[in-house]
Amino acid sequence: MQAVVQEAEASFGPCDFMVCNAGATHPGRIEDLPIEVFGRIMSINYFGVIHSIKAVLPSMLQRHQGHIAIVSSSLGLLSFTGYSAYAPTKYAVRGLADTLRNELQGTGVHVSIGFPADMDTPCYKGEELIKPKECKAVSAAFGSVYKPEQVARGFVHGIEQGRYHLPSPDIGQDWFIMDGTASWSPRRLPLLLSCMLAPIVPLAMFVCTKKADRIVRAERLKSQKL
Repeated sequence: MQAVVQEAEASFGPCDFMVCNAGATHPGRIEDLPIEVFGRIMSINYFGVIHSIKAVLPSMLQRHQGHIAIVSSSLGLLSFTGYSAYAPTKYAVRGLADTLRNELQGTGVHVSIGFPADMDTPCYKGEELIKPKECKAVSAAFGSVYKPEQVARGFVHGIEQGRYHLPSPDIGQDWFIMDGTASWSPRRLPLLLSCMLAPIVPLAMFVCTKKADRIVRAERLKSQKL
């Protein structure tokens, strides 16, 4: 990665903006997935982002300017059955973004993170072929499938506005999950609105958790009866 960036900078000048969008997945129950799958996905999804950042950050720091946008996933905010190999890698890049947002204060280098929901892409269609039944059922109960252009427009708009959390077309994720799990990172919503919604978030999360658990138990029961 370092050599590729150096070659590009030699031709086009220094890198001012890096989108870290490394991503691979392999849905399946943990007992069915070879250990090598976990290592491969972590290598791509997490260490791919690390390599990309380390390739451009020294130059950005030297010039006191730059922007790094990290792409996580809605499964970096919450997870469910079928994603034991994938979701932890997206939680990891979320933690990395939160760390760098604070670490790079005062350097002129800015950090953003986005959590795209399911998108109508070849990767998503490939996932659908191998998802366990209970994974498909939970996905269908809670998620919509968005066009990549919708997600991209939201990300670009958020970056232009200087936001840390980039907006998602999924309003439930955007307003409740992202804001309610912000920890030390900036809130997605204005502080007053965030405080007004705060009592609702735990109840909504409780209801969704119970629903997801019921779906998985029901699917397991169906499988046992076959």
